[in-house]
Amino acid sequence: MNEPPMMIAARAEQAMREGRLTEAVTDLVKLKSLVPEDPMVHLMWAFAHRGQGKIGEAVAGFEKALELSPNDIGIRGQFASWLDDIGDYETAVEHYDHILKLQPNHLEAQIDRALALARSNRHSEGVRDLKMIAKLNGGALRAWSNLAILLREDQQYDEAEAAARHILSRDPAHPRAHHIIAQCAYEQGKPASKLFVDGRKKAPDDLRLVGGQAAALIQEGSSDEALDLLDQTLVNSPEWAHGHNILADYRWQFEGQDDFARSFDAALKEDPKQTALWSDLITLKAGALGHEAALTVIDQGRSRHGDDPLFDLLEANSRSELGEFEKAGELFDSCNLESSSAAMLYYVRHLAKAKQFDQCAKQAMEMVEKGYGGDAWPYVSTAWRMLDDPRWEWLEGNEALIQSFDLDGMTAKLSKLAAKLRELHKFNVRPIGQSLRDGTQTEAALFSNQAPIIQSLVKHIRGAVEEYLEKLPAADAKHPLLGMARDSFRFTGSWSVRLTGAGFHVNHIHNHGSISSAFYVALPDGIGNGKKGAHDGWLAFGEPAAELDTGLPPIRMIEPKPGRLALFPSTMWHGTRPFGDGERLTCAFDVGLLNK
Repeated sequence: MNEPPMMIAARAEQAMREGRLTEAVTDLVKLKSLVPEDPMVHLMWAFAHRGQGKIGEAVAGFEKALELSPNDIGIRGQFASWLDDIGDYETAVEHYDHILKLQPNHLEAQIDRALALARSNRHSEGVRDLKMIAKLNGGALRAWSNLAILLREDQQYDEAEAAARHILSRDPAHPRAHHIIAQCAYEQGKPASKLFVDGRKKAPDDLRLVGGQAAALIQEGSSDEALDLLDQTLVNSPEWAHGHNILADYRWQFEGQDDFARSFDAALKEDPKQTALWSDLITLKAGALGHEAALTVIDQGRSRHGDDPLFDLLEANSRSELGEFEKAGELFDSCNLESSSAAMLYYVRHLAKAKQFDQCAKQAMEMVEKGYGGDAWPYVSTAWRMLDDPRWEWLEGNEALIQSFDLDGMTAKLSKLAAKLRELHKFNVRPIGQSLRDGTQTEAALFSNQAPIIQSLVKHIRGAVEEYLEKLPAADAKHPLLGMARDSFRFTGSWSVRLTGAGFHVNHIHNHGSISSAFYVALPDGIGNGKKGAHDGWLAFGEPAAELDTGLPPIRMIEPKPGRLALFPSTMWHGTRPFGDGERLTCAFDVGLLNK
């Protein structure tokens, strides 16, 4: 006897709620054959495959549901929200436009549309629209809260604080508003720990305020207090994944490698089923101690948590990094490589390390097409160079992509700038997962600091970025940099690095901007002295990560010099040569390109 569709649908829905997605999909296949014109079946199909990380199947489900019910605002809104989550902002905006055509006063769709625009290269347009929405809807605290966040990210601190105070006038205990006010002070280099404390009195359960207070305490020179605060909070909130990550990184930077991740151990002893914590711990151990250490944690995870596809993926990555390509390949074959951009990148990197460059180029380009070009383009470049593919010249061969500027207006101010930067270096060693070796890195957004000497540097750098953009080759829609808007820009990250001993940067790329940089503030004797053939401390471009073992040389090198700024595409491999004893003090930043 055939089961009625309603019974199958109920069983599939129950399986989805309990995370048994494979079982749900089996039932949904039956439902699609029984009631192929029911949009809800296709929506469930989209949800099930979204949960499995199968992007193509999920998109097909949403699109079929909308084909059958084009004016269903609920389906369209859920699709748009997911597209926003995976970074397809322009398509998300198109769906919000459709909703607003049907219901022009749909406030949530107005807010979501503005946020999607703000996350795209139409950032300024999104912020402008959100300002208008907030102005017209004084009680729409979600609009005001997101506006305050965007204004803070744009370093419009007075406006951000005003928006947060508007929220508090309506809701005095609003945790996000308290966090924004304190965070604005912290990022500007002002004392902020007491502001975070005040916020916690109003919103004692908001753990973001705890993380912010810890960062502020470190900036104010009270690192022991910061570590104790995080430690005690995690005793009471062991599920707080971000707290474990920042505490482990702080302990690593202040105390060294001995037992730096012990808060993870305590939380996982209490509840070994926390998959996300196992994932974070494995990633941290790999970045700090290497992939042998990661494999040990993976074994622990399997024995205490039980088998999970995540362990297979992370083991595949670690085996590949250790050169065990056959075992890694077998594991990757069993993994759902569409489950995340990280899974895709692990596999692309494995193909490069295993010298399978044809397949590497193909898989990396698939990542580009899915919107993950920031991570994938350097592997495309590597594969094309190894294959003698002439497209490499199109991608990175144009000399105008790498430019240097001597900021003469900063020359007389460099000693003062160096002194200020040294004040900001609070840690003892590098952060986990960063490219520097034998040195330290600042934490707060450097260019937000309102010290006059730093703001003077920002002014000079803005002029250099504008000149760089003017000198770039003609627009090319398919190119990762030349295809981007050049109307305006914003800094998406900024920091200082202080290298000592034989310090250097391993070859790496940046995935949070379009253009990256290095500005030299102070150098050891012997660097930048113009000696022929002496490349100690020089900045090298296009040389892939050493672990890939390609033998490819740099395509260009820049000699460091105090006051010199180098600008280059964020997706281009870059690193520095080690130098002898002394201090190498730099500033670095990423730039995001925008439409007006």
